[in-house]
Amino acid sequence: MDNVPYVKLFEDDISPTTVQDLIDDIHDHDNVRLYFSTDGGMLIDTMALIDYLNSRGDSLTLVLSGYLQSAGGIILEKFTGKVELSYAFEFVDLHLVDRETLNFRDKLINSKLVSSAERWNIDYINWWKKFYKLSAKEVRELKEGKDIRIYRDRIEKII
Repeated sequence: MDNVPYVKLFEDDISPTTVQDLIDDIHDHDNVRLYFSTDGGMLIDTMALIDYLNSRGDSLTLVLSGYLQSAGGIILEKFTGKVELSYAFEFVDLHLVDRETLNFRDKLINSKLVSSAERWNIDYINWWKKFYKLSAKEVRELKEGKDIRIYRDRIEKII
C-alpha cells in the first residue's frame, strides 16, 4: 500500500484558514493527489499556497476539478508540478487584480496601493498572454476590466 496516494479534495475559497488547513492535512503524506476547484481568493494567500505546492515536487499531483476562478488561474500558471484534468473540469476564469483600499485613511497610501495593483496587472497580462496564449481581443478585454473564460479544450493544449 506504499504507492497508494492520499487523495484530497479542495473546493473552497483561498484564504489563510483554508490554505493552512490544506497544508496541515496533506503535509505528512508522501504521495498526494489534490483535486482542486476554487472561486479564488486573496493574492498573498494564493502565493503561499503555490509556494507550498511547488515545494512538494513530484510527490503531489494537482488534479483540476470543476473550475478555477480568479486566483485559481494564477495557481495553474505558477504550479510547477504535474497537472491533470479530471473529467469534471470545465474552465478557468481570469481577471485583473482588484485592490480594496476603503479601509485606509491616508489618500497617499490609497494611491500607492492602486499603483501597485496596476503594476501587478501589467505583469499578469504579460504572463497570461504567454501561458494561456491569449488573443489580442482577450488581452484588450482584460485591460477593459472584463473577465476572460478559458474552456477545457484550450487548457488541455496548455498542460
